[in-house]
Amino acid sequence: MQEESIQKENSIKHVVTKDEVVAFFRQYLGSKHLAMLRTLKKDIKKYNLFCSLLPKIEETAYFVKGGETSLKQFRAFFIAKCVEKHYEYASFMLKNYISGLIDKADDEIFMSGAGKELLFLYLHGETPGVGNTDNWLCKSAIDKMVDRKRNGLITVLLSERDVPVVENSKEVTVINLGGAQKALAVEEVAASIKEGSSSESSSTVTYD
Repeated sequence: MQEESIQKENSIKHVVTKDEVVAFFRQYLGSKHLAMLRTLKKDIKKYNLFCSLLPKIEETAYFVKGGETSLKQFRAFFIAKCVEKHYEYASFMLKNYISGLIDKADDEIFMSGAGKELLFLYLHGETPGVGNTDNWLCKSAIDKMVDRKRNGLITVLLSERDVPVVENSKEVTVINLGGAQKALAVEEVAASIKEGSSSESSSTVTYD
């Protein structure tokens, strides 16, 4: 009789309430991303755009370019779409991530974050380096993103500017939110400086 009673108790399924679902969703996103998601949902046009650009999450490498606010909203949107899978996620500045892999191989905290199922890398509009340094950083990012993709992990490189070396790679899925800074060739930047257009040149990025 006692064994039968235990079996009956184990057979009783817990019914998840709406409040529990909401609490789990909020906990998973965190206050920062939840706040950005709320601002996105106030802009129906942009929200629908995000839905069309990212109908489902793939275990691959993404390159997403756009303005600062749009990128932060997209990150929150992306995380929200992962709530069912409940991927563990982390965020790094791109430069810190690459240098961290090289210089902090024994840092358990860093390596734990770098190895999350879902990883966001961020690239600001200003150039982290020029010429070969910039290209090296971005090519290193592609290599790491490809390695993660092969292991079934997701990487999202959020960029405030065009990055041709990444966008031209067949290894990444490119999503354009609009508003990213345009990448100019070195010759174009030199020409704009010569013309005295300081305001224009200060908001551009140079590439080899």
